[in-house]
Amino acid sequence: MPRFFFFVFIVILIIGLLRKFVFSNKAKMRRALKKVPIKRINEVKNDEYVRISGRVMNSSNGLAAPLSGRPCTYHHTLVTRKNGKNRETLIDNEEAINFFVHSDGGVALVNVLYYKGFLVKDGKFKSGFLDDVEENMDELLQRFGHSSTNFFGFNHSIQYNEGVLEPGEEVTVAGFGEWVPNTFKEVPPEVKQVLILDGSVDNPVLISDDPGMIEDPDTEAISQEQKRRVEEMKPDPISFEKTDVPKETKKTPTPESSSREKEEEDNRSERKSERRNRNDRKGRYLK
Repeated sequence: MPRFFFFVFIVILIIGLLRKFVFSNKAKMRRALKKVPIKRINEVKNDEYVRISGRVMNSSNGLAAPLSGRPCTYHHTLVTRKNGKNRETLIDNEEAINFFVHSDGGVALVNVLYYKGFLVKDGKFKSGFLDDVEENMDELLQRFGHSSTNFFGFNHSIQYNEGVLEPGEEVTVAGFGEWVPNTFKEVPPEVKQVLILDGSVDNPVLISDDPGMIEDPDTEAISQEQKRRVEEMKPDPISFEKTDVPKETKKTPTPESSSREKEEEDNRSERKSERRNRNDRKGRYLK
């Protein structure tokens, strides 16, 4: 029986690790971004699916995060309620607007018509027993058809997680690049061209503010160069395939070979007999 419980524990542990490091939204976004080459904004070519990193520029028509009220260009809100031993999702809502990113003198406009994103949930709130719900939390629940209390008027155990993309925050974005003349009032006039990062249904724009996904183009280039050199230094694989080794073939005796072998045997016998006779004579002389 203890072995059975140990086996169940190992299975549950493996499933938990897979959900966190393989099947979670964060893991999926990390793998997707890793597949896209990273470049500086000014190095991107037209119609190239590429990844850039930079800082979000201020926007005059930005959004406000529903829980914290922080100004942003993209927010994601996740609200869950305790249901027995599990938690059920009440709200999984995100909203984004087009925003500018600047880096090393280059400016890019991110079009969020088709996008997928992952934001770090740095805003955490809760309500429940002895934790009254805030007004903005209650309004958010009511907007999506939920209540903060049960039938008897007691507070539900609810967790509120919020991620936002704020002006001045570092971000990494992947999409199709296209250069257009600078006609945007948010961009300084000394910038002559702006890179538009666009997406499609099959290849949406990818957005994340996770520090683990934001890379510097120079660092990435060095990393790729190191990988290339390591590959060049690897020796050719040694083959362990079996080779056909010629086997000794047993000769079939013929009458002529048999007679020769018999003669050689007789000669060897005669030589042995002569050596014995010489030794006998030598022994008699030494007595």
